Amino acid sequence: MSHQSFIDDFRSKLNQLKSCPALSDDYHLISEILTPCIQFTSHEIIFANIKDRLVPIFPTRNLQHAEASGKGSIDIMLNICDYALKLMLPDFLQLVEAIAEDHFHVAEKLMERVDEMLATL
Repeated sequence: MSHQSFIDDFRSKLNQLKSCPALSDDYHLISEILTPCIQFTSHEIIFANIKDRLVPIFPTRNLQHAEASGKGSIDIMLNICDYALKLMLPDFLQLVEAIAEDHFHVAEKLMERVDEMLATL
């Protein structure tokens, strides 16, 4: 699957999930996807590899705070994931796209979670 087709598939599945009343707002939808994957995501992503891709997604202040409060890549990514819970859906999709660039296996893990959620609808 190409990078773009992966993102298109992810977007399509997010739209399907949004049709569920319990997941109709962005916060609950993102939380249901990301929360079970936070530990995996934080341990697998190397912050230095993704930092430049995060700049258009997160406010500079959030990125600076994440870096300042983190002792290493894992701590920084835990903070980034916490900020990601508050994103709007288009920004979350942009985050998944940024993750897929250098850490495709992490994006696949997020897709697995989306598929699990769709299976329960």
